[in-house]
Amino acid sequence: VVPVLLQSNNGNVAVTATTAGQLNNGAGENISFSEILSTSSDPNLAVPTLVDGGTSAAITVTPNVGTRVVNRTANWSFAYSNSNYVGAGSYGGVNVNNGRVTYTASLP
Repeated sequence: VVPVLLQSNNGNVAVTATTAGQLNNGAGENISFSEILSTSSDPNLAVPTLVDGGTSAAITVTPNVGTRVVNRTANWSFAYSNSNYVGAGSYGGVNVNNGRVTYTASLP
């Protein structure tokens, strides 16, 4: 579970996720980010759909305080769907084997 806090004072916020490519084990085997299932404890702060080697479609988060202020929290959870056969090993990692996902919040 990853705790998420999003705050803004200028209306809707676009949230995207960017990856460098499929998770790999350093030996030529890969796991697609489509195998990573993500859920949010708050549907108003949804998790962007992870893609392999690119930036996801933006999720629009709308104001919940007045007409311009976004102040939302959620817990994002991630799980491996395990629907493909892959070799044993560690896939991804801290800053290696495409193990990093970068989330970006921006004002459209």
